[in-house]
Amino acid sequence: MFGESLEASTDTVNGRIYLTQYRIIIIDRLGTAVATIPLLTVDSIETRDIFILQINCKNGRVFKVTAESSEVACEWFKKLMQKTCSQRSVNDVFAWRFAKFAKQNMKLHSSCWLKVNASCSDIESSASDDFDRLCFDPEHWRISDANTNFELCETYPQKVIVPKSLSDEELRAASEGRFLNRFPAVVWRCKEKETVLLRSSQPRVGLFSYRYPQDERILECVRNALPEGQSSSTLLIIDARSYTAAFANRAKGGGFESAEYYRQTEVQFMGLPNIHNIRYSFNQLRALLSGPREQATFLQSLQTTQWLHYLTSLIDAALQCVAALVDDGRSVLVHCSDGWDRTTQIVSLAKLIADPYYRTIAGFMCLIRREWIDFGHKFGDRTGVRNADPNERSPVFLQWLDCVHQLQHQFPAAFQFTRSFLTKLAQHCYSGMFGTFLWNSLSERRKMQKETDAETLSVWCYLNEWNPQFVNVVYEEPCKNTRRLRPAIGVENIVLWNDLYMGPVVEQRINAPEDAQNSILMGLGASQHSEADRCSLNRAHSAESLSNIDAIMCQSTSNQPHAGSYAPPHALSTRSSLSTDTEPRPDESDQSASVSTLKQYRRGRNPHIARELDADGLTKMVDVYQERARKRIDDYEKKIRSLEQRLSNMERERKRYTSGLSAEFSSQNASRSLGDESSDSGPRSFDSILSSISMIDKDDASDISEGSKGWLVDGASQTCMSCQQPFLINNRRHHCRNCGKLFCGACTNFTYHRVQDSKGEQVRVCFECYSSMSRASGTPAIVGTSTPLQSSTSQNRTPTHQSPPPAFFIGSANGQTVFG
Repeated sequence: MFGESLEASTDTVNGRIYLTQYRIIIIDRLGTAVATIPLLTVDSIETRDIFILQINCKNGRVFKVTAESSEVACEWFKKLMQKTCSQRSVNDVFAWRFAKFAKQNMKLHSSCWLKVNASCSDIESSASDDFDRLCFDPEHWRISDANTNFELCETYPQKVIVPKSLSDEELRAASEGRFLNRFPAVVWRCKEKETVLLRSSQPRVGLFSYRYPQDERILECVRNALPEGQSSSTLLIIDARSYTAAFANRAKGGGFESAEYYRQTEVQFMGLPNIHNIRYSFNQLRALLSGPREQATFLQSLQTTQWLHYLTSLIDAALQCVAALVDDGRSVLVHCSDGWDRTTQIVSLAKLIADPYYRTIAGFMCLIRREWIDFGHKFGDRTGVRNADPNERSPVFLQWLDCVHQLQHQFPAAFQFTRSFLTKLAQHCYSGMFGTFLWNSLSERRKMQKETDAETLSVWCYLNEWNPQFVNVVYEEPCKNTRRLRPAIGVENIVLWNDLYMGPVVEQRINAPEDAQNSILMGLGASQHSEADRCSLNRAHSAESLSNIDAIMCQSTSNQPHAGSYAPPHALSTRSSLSTDTEPRPDESDQSASVSTLKQYRRGRNPHIARELDADGLTKMVDVYQERARKRIDDYEKKIRSLEQRLSNMERERKRYTSGLSAEFSSQNASRSLGDESSDSGPRSFDSILSSISMIDKDDASDISEGSKGWLVDGASQTCMSCQQPFLINNRRHHCRNCGKLFCGACTNFTYHRVQDSKGEQVRVCFECYSSMSRASGTPAIVGTSTPLQSSTSQNRTPTHQSPPPAFFIGSANGQTVFG
């Protein structure tokens, strides 16, 4: 990776472990399993045995490493604890170093797996864009800039949408009536019912039920801004807490709205879990998935964690919010205690369900920027960037992404982004590679930017629609009936997010090395190893030779990038080159690498590890359904291009044949006109008719037969060239034996008797050729024989003409037409 260098490495019982400034890399000795763990993703490290280290990750994954001795286990336990679990500053995060080296690389190379532009940066979302897109009426709503310098509320965006009848002075006074000055702000509008969605924190009611008339006025102005007929409707207040928890918050000066003071309002309590219950449930889920599984009681144990139950409760709260806005025509105010955890979950999920714009990649980016970052979700505390207070740590954002995953699972064609997009987003929320999720609020980020000149990169430089890996190929543009999602919220409809919590198979093999060995023996591994390749790893000199971890693992595939990977050869870090010329020393420290392993990677003998790593240095997430869909689309496109090429060739043949046929008929018409002028009006005898026919030998006639140049192939046309009816099983194609074109059975229901090689046969001709024969001959014509004329009728009672020669010509010698 850009700016990454090796800090330590050592052998394990089953492979080797590397420690860099950005991640922990675990590789088994067979080369069929690899795990990459960003340092900020590590939640805790435990010692299960004197030799075993267990690494618990914030994304639900667990990895176990068996050291060669207890001394090594103790040394690495201290080393990993210091790197992952000790308190740190935001400036110590790898994102700063990564951005510095990545920008230098992007200046030197135009193509990179990262793209930096205005739409991909971590800028504040534009309130004016939402104002215009949602068609707010300027006569009733306005954009307030009272919080430009974050004087009104430090955890709110600089610009918010409020009723026009509410002045900035009234807004400042009303903000005192809410916890942390998080006053009700409009975040979405239903175009059909013209209702609005608001968010805030809990009111300052307290034990003595204090009143804040300015806060009550905000809700009154919201009702007055609605159209006539809706201003008298009840405003729904969704409190994400339970009634007991909301009432208990009155002891801290909080509480909930009283119907006596807040007129025309209705309060509903959702009973959603707080951050501590979410954290405990997630830890239970992680322990269940990482431990031994009893098949008979697994589902019961999964239900005991209550993780799936919390997901259904959250989706249900969002559905009630959408039903009030869209169906009942009621405006909705959502809040919890502080208004940045459960409130953000409900509001953003409701917007995702009701508005298809937020189900696109650009809309989803805007949703996270506006509702999560600008409105002050405490990413720094909830993700544990600083490792300051463990009680503030909770996977709130991860739980919301899991709800989005449930919607995507039920409506796979309703989202423009793929499941791997969500998984990557959940991983980089904790990775520390990008600066999108490092701060608690937008104001905190601005202060950091003033203190330092350096900037971090945004996660949207990687997760964007220009990367086809994250674009859903089965995405369908929403129509009127699919604009709003109606998910099923039963527990039986909720699925476990295995892609995130379990990881790919190549990571799961780290905890089960016997499975990796069996896969090699069964031929399932990516490469076969000799006995020499499977020997224990030798210690080598110079840890600097491993300063470029990606170069080691991607050397074999740098010239052949894997599909879906955006890591070109120059995108790999080039801080130092691999050095394997030094003779191995058995007495070197553990900060060394295996010379044999390095040579294997460089020679391409073990490309499996490189193929399993993505451009961001993490394990590659493969969406099987998307890969199958892309493969089918590629196959269809190839078939379409092949058919288009065949059609183009047939069109050229048709034009060539048509031009030649037109010239032939022009000559025939000219011959007929000359014959008509020279002929008298009296009846013609049989001898005179024969004398007017140009006689040639049958060997000189260019008879159109199967395989000749004028004979059209079967695929030249899919419809009849006369009646344009398509060729089906019950409507087969037939060739006219005279012109060689393709017709249906009805249009070639004529026969002509031909004698060739002293044998007579009935041949099929089209109506046009049959009519031309009849008009040209007037009476049946005989060429090259004295056999008398005969008339016959085919099986379908169609009169036929019998003529012994293989071909005859009508007209003068200058313009001859072939029939036969």
